[in-house]
Amino acid sequence: MERIFTELSTPDVKIHGVLGSGGKDIALPIWNELHNSLAMKLTLVEMAAEGNTVAVLLRDSGKFQAPFRGMPGVQPTGKSYEVPAMAWFHFRDGKISERWGARDSAAIIRQIG
Repeated sequence: MERIFTELSTPDVKIHGVLGSGGKDIALPIWNELHNSLAMKLTLVEMAAEGNTVAVLLRDSGKFQAPFRGMPGVQPTGKSYEVPAMAWFHFRDGKISERWGARDSAAIIRQIG
């Protein structure tokens, strides 16, 4: 995940998602937790671009393998999930300067519960 910020993003990148918004200091811990807890894998389904804007449709899949977001009483079930996800990027000087992302978190919870 660190590579996204050091190689692919501007130093002042802004990340907006269902779990929060901010720069590297906000996004990186959330992304690391998603990958560690849910073994999250994003697969590109479709992409559209115009100018400095890129929109992608992704398949978000994974498995609930470790505690997530400090939710008390919620233990990993080992169950898998799969949902569509979307991301919207703005680029500046060939690097990501802003990113918005959305996925159906309620559907993930239903599948892994």
